[in-house]
Amino acid sequence: MSTSLLLSLPPELLLPILHYSLLPPSPSPALTLLLIHPRTHLLLHRPLYKHPPPLRSLRALHALSQTSGPAERVRVLRIHLGGGVGSVWGAMEGLLRRCTEVEEVEWCLFSLRGEDAGGLGRALGCISPRSFTWTSPDPPHNLSLSLITPSLLTLLAHLPSWPHLTTLHLTHVQIPSSQLLQLPHTLSPFLKHFTLAQAVHCPPRVLLDMIRACPELERVDVEDVYEESIWGRRTREAEVLN
Repeated sequence: MSTSLLLSLPPELLLPILHYSLLPPSPSPALTLLLIHPRTHLLLHRPLYKHPPPLRSLRALHALSQTSGPAERVRVLRIHLGGGVGSVWGAMEGLLRRCTEVEEVEWCLFSLRGEDAGGLGRALGCISPRSFTWTSPDPPHNLSLSLITPSLLTLLAHLPSWPHLTTLHLTHVQIPSSQLLQLPHTLSPFLKHFTLAQAVHCPPRVLLDMIRACPELERVDVEDVYEESIWGRRTREAEVLN
């Protein structure tokens, strides 16, 4: 189909075509259309900036980070990467340096043992979101750890520097030992809603310390959180909040 014919389609036909072009492996065709024609810019503005489909490959991350204009206006950034892609923090840092206005960040990916935690730190240092989510790409019933101790420590170290953060959702988490987990007096100054699910090595005292370090916290959701391994005793919300 020629470009002129494509652009002559009614909105109810053109919008699904443009939305499909945002899907993996690369959103670059849609990004090009977004820049070169006012009609496609109008139609793509909302799905790309406000409700974008997740980026599902390193190629898609690179494509968005290397496209002038759209990345700076993205408000919601969803990145879903399965296992086997290796360390992603170099590509993530390049993208987040461009997404200066992002407000909601959703990561569905694995952190890896032995990878450069500094790369993760530099990526997190590029943003100041209102909402941050880190979950696992595996099915919900699989307790495969996506946020392991070194990466969690790096994330927690950045929370005090995110003054706009109000929602934090973490799942499939390996909590550090008490010797490694040195929480600041204020972990997140304006956090309102904290969810911790599918976490191991998290006794009630550790969870209580995290809650106390968030002075504006209004809601805490705890699901499948264990004091030691998944074969041991669960940490229950009532034990922490009462």
